[in-house]
Amino acid sequence: MNTDVPGRETIMPWNGVRPDANHRNTRARGVVEQIREGRHRLVCPFDVAHARLQRPMTDDAG
Repeated sequence: MNTDVPGRETIMPWNGVRPDANHRNTRARGVVEQIREGRHRLVCPFDVAHARLQRPMTDDAG
C-alpha cells in the first residue's frame, strides 16, 4: 500500500504525507510553538502561525 495524503487533509501545516523508502515523510516540515499565558501558540512556519515569534523567549509556562 502506498501512502500519499494531500496537505489539505492533514492537521499539520505540511504539504502532505508521503513516506520514502526509509519511512520518513518527505512532505513534512517542522513547526515551532511557544507557550504564551499557559497556552501553546504556533509561531513558525510564519505562513500559518497563530502568534508572532517572541524573542527573547520567556518562561511563562507556569
